[in-house]
Amino acid sequence: MRIIKTMILVILLSITAQMAAAQGNAASRDLARAMQDMRSGDWNSVKMPRDRLARALVDWHRLRDQNGQFSEYVAFIQAHPIWPGMPLLQKRGEQSIKASTPARDVIAYFENQKPRTAYGALKYAQALTKSKRTGDAGKAILDGWENMNMDAALQAQYLAEYPKTLRKAHERRLDNLLWAERLNEATRMFDLVSTGWQKLARARIGLRRKENGVDAMIAAVPASLADDGGMAYERFIWRMTKGRYSDAATLIIAQSKAKKLGKPEVWGPRRRNLARQLMRDGQVKTAYLVASIHGLTEGSDFADLEWLAGYISLRKLNRPGPSLDHFARHQKAVASPISLSRAGYWIGRAYEAMGDNAQANRSFTAAAEHQSAFYGQLAAEKMGIATDPALLGKKRYQGWESASFVKTESFRGGLLWLAAGEQALARRWFVHLCERLTAHEMGQLADLAFDLGQPNIALMVAKYAARENIVLQRAYYPVTNIAKLNLPAPTELNLSIARRESEFDPTAQSGAGARGLMQVMPGTAKLMAKETGQPYQLSRLTSDGDYNASLGSAYLQRLIKEFGYNLPLVTAGYNAGPGRPRGWIGKYGDPRSRRVDVVDWIEHVPFNETRNYIMRVSESVPIYRMRLKGKVENFRLSQELKAN
Repeated sequence: MRIIKTMILVILLSITAQMAAAQGNAASRDLARAMQDMRSGDWNSVKMPRDRLARALVDWHRLRDQNGQFSEYVAFIQAHPIWPGMPLLQKRGEQSIKASTPARDVIAYFENQKPRTAYGALKYAQALTKSKRTGDAGKAILDGWENMNMDAALQAQYLAEYPKTLRKAHERRLDNLLWAERLNEATRMFDLVSTGWQKLARARIGLRRKENGVDAMIAAVPASLADDGGMAYERFIWRMTKGRYSDAATLIIAQSKAKKLGKPEVWGPRRRNLARQLMRDGQVKTAYLVASIHGLTEGSDFADLEWLAGYISLRKLNRPGPSLDHFARHQKAVASPISLSRAGYWIGRAYEAMGDNAQANRSFTAAAEHQSAFYGQLAAEKMGIATDPALLGKKRYQGWESASFVKTESFRGGLLWLAAGEQALARRWFVHLCERLTAHEMGQLADLAFDLGQPNIALMVAKYAARENIVLQRAYYPVTNIAKLNLPAPTELNLSIARRESEFDPTAQSGAGARGLMQVMPGTAKLMAKETGQPYQLSRLTSDGDYNASLGSAYLQRLIKEFGYNLPLVTAGYNAGPGRPRGWIGKYGDPRSRRVDVVDWIEHVPFNETRNYIMRVSESVPIYRMRLKGKVENFRLSQELKAN
């Protein structure tokens, strides 16, 4: 850490000639002390840094923690409009508006941003009303009423000040609250809506809460509201949670055909889960209907459902023509190498099934342009396309020292956070900076992260770039100190797992309790420590990356001993526990068998996270193997997926 800090201070010197080394060191030290004081929860005890930027970084935290006057929020937003985390800071600023705040100041605050809170919407409407802009005031108050959450006191204030404007919007607010699962707020609306809507709302809430007597509640809903999309959605969820998948499918198909979903986008994730469940259960025609008539026009769920409908049509119904249409719509809705290669590969499979080999080859070739991704590697292998030498990651993006971004506050702020030992905040600052960088500049920033000994930040920059279909090869697959360790499992697999598990952040901790570089659970760590003859120390899982890697790799080797070096089974076992792949072998066959299509096997894994995990780790292994050898090799991913 001391070496990193010294390097950072040298960089700070190069971009701010007026700053002496002692000043730079003092700035990071003062920032670190202020952050320690801040975490005590007593802002009055926080000693503000002397350095202007370090002081602004502390203010950013203070204001986001709802500690400041309205004038301070206004000044901060004007001074730092493009800093990360501004939506929350702007939201806190709204909540600091007082009755005495001049109307012109409130209107100015919302000039370039809509209110983010019901309180802010009310204050904005009041200011507009005082300024005789009643039409705009009505729009603001309706937006707050229909779309934002509020407590009982604020709700009463809305009703007291704008009763006529809100009168016709009560049902819309109640409906939106129910869709948003804000059920307690919804019950406060009962006295404001018709008896029919009260009965509808009670039925929707009763279904969600699984209350006794819900059938009577549903029966009490007036016929005019009986086909309400929100109630249908709650009945759908109820059937799903009871495992009544066929009944859930009947309901969602009927509502979809009648175009009475209410909010199709809310159904999306559960629709996808049901379609996959039905596919796995062999109800493929029903699965196709559930996936295909989704009512969406854009977004990630649209893209996922179009792909799934295409997959079911091709692989389960043997209907390549319709599948091609679905895959084409999926392709138009995605941008990352992972998704573009997936689209191209399956378009190729559809053309192949239609007997159009020329079009199939063109599609596979297009997919193979994305060799950093799972389906791009399968396409390259299928077509015998040479491996792209760029995957070796030898390209460097020179000249970051003179790049324009080094003079920005975002960049300098990231450096200060890093010098102060705030890894997560430094990462956030650097990734946010990418929003305004060119592809070359993102490459420069990633290379700088390597120079600072921060492969985690380099990878996060590269992942941001990949979402824009820009692959920074060296940073996208960083080779870290893990490669130098003598570990039980193959080095390329250790690197691939660490990349996926923690993104090379040795301090990472998951909500489930997994820790460190390879996200080892404490119980597993204790067992592996005993097996490898090491002492078990919980704190070392996040303080000693080498120790964490030794235990994680030992567990990987145990899985390899059971499953062989088979990527789908080993990675599934690491992610979901070895009992899961054992069970899936029983249900879907053994992916190592010649009789089983391993790609289909992966697509049938029930857990979205594990299915994605298998692909992301599998695509990493051959690239890391090439990096370690220092030479390109032809892809043989399909063979590795079948390995014993």
